[in-house]
Amino acid sequence: MEEESKTHGWWRTVPGVLTTILGIITGLTGLLVALQQAGVFQKKPVPPVPYLDLCQELEGKSISVEANGFRGVIGARGIALEPTGAGSFRFETFMVFSNRQPFGKAEEIIDGTCHGTTLKFTRPLLDSTSQEYTGVMSKTGGAVIIDGHFWGESEGKKKRFNWSGRVQPNR
Repeated sequence: MEEESKTHGWWRTVPGVLTTILGIITGLTGLLVALQQAGVFQKKPVPPVPYLDLCQELEGKSISVEANGFRGVIGARGIALEPTGAGSFRFETFMVFSNRQPFGKAEEIIDGTCHGTTLKFTRPLLDSTSQEYTGVMSKTGGAVIIDGHFWGESEGKKKRFNWSGRVQPNR
């Protein structure tokens, strides 16, 4: 009989069990709040996406060009880039067309710049004017493709023409 009269600990009663559970929840909540304030659960800043720089893909290579029915090559001997800072380059090379054009030479020197994915160059014309070419480079399946436009004259009016190019190794 003496054993029955002994009291069991407070944790064996319903109020004791509830108090224990609430104490654990309160403790875990306090721990989570403290860890949150310490920055443990904050997402680390995602590093910026590396600067997409396709300009360097041009180094030592050439660009096959198609513009308004004319085909040509920029940098047939390889394009040499000169860094101008922060992912920008300039170049001077030859642009050669396979078919004669009434407004431009078959082979001429062009000056250009490249920054990130944007390629620009100026092509002098026979009448002492020039065409400003602009193109955006993209990389697809390992190939660097350029899609762009230039302004020219057609039937006495200024008109926008499209051009496309593909960077390729020198042969």
